[in-house]
Amino acid sequence: MPHRKRIQVRRVKMPISPCHPSAFQGSEPTMRRLKEFEKKFAKSRPFVWHLTAGENMRRIRRMKRLDCATAILTAGGRKKLVRQRRPCGCLVSIAGESVHVRDQKPLHDNNMQLPDDWSFEDWVKRLNGFVFFWPGTCECPKRSGNRHFMRYVCERPAVIRVPTKDLFEKNQPLFSRYNSGSPHRSNGNPSPRGPATFTFGDKFSCRPSRVVEVAFRKKVALPDTSVWATIRQGPKEKWKFAEEWRPLSQPGAKSK
Repeated sequence: MPHRKRIQVRRVKMPISPCHPSAFQGSEPTMRRLKEFEKKFAKSRPFVWHLTAGENMRRIRRMKRLDCATAILTAGGRKKLVRQRRPCGCLVSIAGESVHVRDQKPLHDNNMQLPDDWSFEDWVKRLNGFVFFWPGTCECPKRSGNRHFMRYVCERPAVIRVPTKDLFEKNQPLFSRYNSGSPHRSNGNPSPRGPATFTFGDKFSCRPSRVVEVAFRKKVALPDTSVWATIRQGPKEKWKFAEEWRPLSQPGAKSK
């Protein structure tokens, strides 16, 4: 009987993405508090929403992923913009594909109070390292998200809606009490911003309903339950859907 050569199969352990929940390290009580807060938040805000330029959807649908502005600007050879406030949106070319990076018009340094060792450029860089979602219901995001949508509705952008629970299973969220990119003065006082603006659920000191933004570091893996649609101007200074919801695997309707 001929001798059969034994083939050894080397098993390679794939590294865990730093954005995945399993990469978060903490004591058992910390992890329990973290998961309890995320569970309560998902119950009170069962869906989260993300707004993007309509031309970005082909890339997002193909990759099933959202990248932060830093990753996009760096991949497109525009790394110098990572620390610069964007007064208008910009187009970045990545492997022959155009990606629209949204402006930062509402971001004004005189409306915020930063730590003494932080510069305005540090804060811009910090924001560019996150992907943001707006908490809401199946019908619409809450107040801050709605205002954000109305700011850009004339561009006929695309919105992505994801069940909160499904998104948290694939990505580790951070939470903010503020619209981090649009600081406003309160009674003449600047709004605080800094490293404590985004916290994990176990450190969030308010009720889940007080969360204004949900942020994710670097990138977001989109679950199969994600849906998308385009929006347009509606009556009485409101936005409305320009088409029906569709899964990421399905392209959008042709513009009329």
